[in-house]
Amino acid sequence: MKKTVLSIGIVIWSALALLILVILIAGLSGASAPGWVQRLPGYSTVWKGDNSMVNFGGSVTLLHEESFSLNGVEEFQITTTYQVIHVTFGGDTLSVRHYDYDTADRFTSDASGGMLIINTPRRTMVNILAFNLNNLPRLEITVPRSYAKKVALVATSGSVRIEGGVAWGDTLLQASSGSVRLNGASSFGTLSIKTTSGSIKAEGSVSCGDLQVSASSGGVTLEGEVNGSAIEIGTTSGTIRINREIRGDSLGVSASSGGIHLSECAVSGNLRLKTTSGSIRTGGVSAGSVSAEASSGRQTMGNIKADGAVTLKASSGSINTGDISASTVSVETSSGRQTLGSIDAEGLIQLKASSGSVNADAVRSPEHSIRTASGSIRIGELTGTGNVQSSSGNIRTGK
Repeated sequence: MKKTVLSIGIVIWSALALLILVILIAGLSGASAPGWVQRLPGYSTVWKGDNSMVNFGGSVTLLHEESFSLNGVEEFQITTTYQVIHVTFGGDTLSVRHYDYDTADRFTSDASGGMLIINTPRRTMVNILAFNLNNLPRLEITVPRSYAKKVALVATSGSVRIEGGVAWGDTLLQASSGSVRLNGASSFGTLSIKTTSGSIKAEGSVSCGDLQVSASSGGVTLEGEVNGSAIEIGTTSGTIRINREIRGDSLGVSASSGGIHLSECAVSGNLRLKTTSGSIRTGGVSAGSVSAEASSGRQTMGNIKADGAVTLKASSGSINTGDISASTVSVETSSGRQTLGSIDAEGLIQLKASSGSVNADAVRSPEHSIRTASGSIRIGELTGTGNVQSSSGNIRTGK
């Protein structure tokens, strides 16, 4: 008897699961609900409408279109939920085209006090099941190229995409669950790009004042040259790649879980590179001072030139550099070897390895301290006074 009841229960639950799966697939594909589904109790509130779990009703179409004059507008803000913000350029007014299901409410707008604010109605979480992956709900924005004031584009559970170079004032580009894409050479007053769960990519050059780029869970890729004042780039989980030259008054790059890959870098002030779990790799570096730290990962850097101090540290990983020129130099590895080019400093040069060898083409300074706890020391050319000491390993200096 118990086996019979159990078998019947399994059959019923399996049938219900299959029914729900079929309905969801039909909804995602934009198909119409079968007649027997439409006759189910509560169909009009559960399966149909703007707050529905599944939207049977076809594909996304143009829901509303409107144009706005930007004369006297000092800032425009666009906020969406579960939608893509897609920006292109042209014309002499701000054009907004809202694509959505015909059951959705159209966007709202408010223009006052020199601000233009455009919002789409907030969707419930279950509405995401209604998305046709080939035709997502979106706002298509066309902005006059002459507009050069403040801009804020914020997508909650959606992406921000800008096609073509811009010349805006202070700008915020934010996607709480989605990506940000910026194409074309662009200039800004200040620029802040943030994603909570999604990647950030700029394919053209970026010129601005202060620059802040932050991805909580996603990578950051800057394909073009970057010129800014105070520049801060960080990821919680993802790799940072800057593939062209970056210039600024100061630069801080951090990755909690991911690598840092920089091309040529020229900073008049401080350069700070830090990873908790990941490698650091750079081309040539020029800065007021340089600090690079990898808790778990190797450092591979080109030539380093600094007016002030150079400090390189790896808790678990090796450090490899080209030539270094600075006022003072400190290189420290807890577990990993040091392979360095020629080092020139006006003050102290300190090389320390707890477990690993120290190798340098030259160490030239008035004072030096070179020590290993377990590993050999090889210095091609050594000038100045100081200590060279290995607790367990060979020491060799000179050519």
